[in-house]
Amino acid sequence: MDNFENLIVQTVDWQSLKTFMSRTSKKTIENTAKYGSCGVYLIASKCNGKDLPNNLIDKNIGYVGKSANIFARIYDIRGGEHGARKYIASKNIDVGDVYIKILITEPGNETDLERIIHDKNTEAFGNRFSWKEASSGNDGNLLKALDIIEKINDLEALRDIVTVIEDKASNILLENWKNGD
Repeated sequence: MDNFENLIVQTVDWQSLKTFMSRTSKKTIENTAKYGSCGVYLIASKCNGKDLPNNLIDKNIGYVGKSANIFARIYDIRGGEHGARKYIASKNIDVGDVYIKILITEPGNETDLERIIHDKNTEAFGNRFSWKEASSGNDGNLLKALDIIEKINDLEALRDIVTVIEDKASNILLENWKNGD
């Protein structure tokens, strides 16, 4: 589907992440009533003098996600456990420099719209979004692991981690060799 814009019912243009309130705030409830609850959200940063992207497919979009409870989900980015929130903190990005654009969809269409945007970004730039470490996949798990390792100050525990990593890497290499990769 090339014309994915027809999946977008309404657009809430770039707003500072700071303007999104808690999951149960009056503003969240009002926004959900006004716009609906399903959609795709784009995250970008204005840090280092960058302008916010004008296009939905853009190398400067930090993260692309979807939700059936979009305004509550965005609050999780502001103050919760969302991978993008962890990325923002790990890169010392000022939350005041983080902006969200919301693409409202009909219920059920958010998944298709997210997939299409991911696919088009991957085709154009090699990644679904530029903050790869914010994902819940391998890149995001790496950020979590490094964050945990950074907090460990016991040399024996760090040696145990090295042993686990060496074993894991050996197993992957052996499996790849067996499969001819």
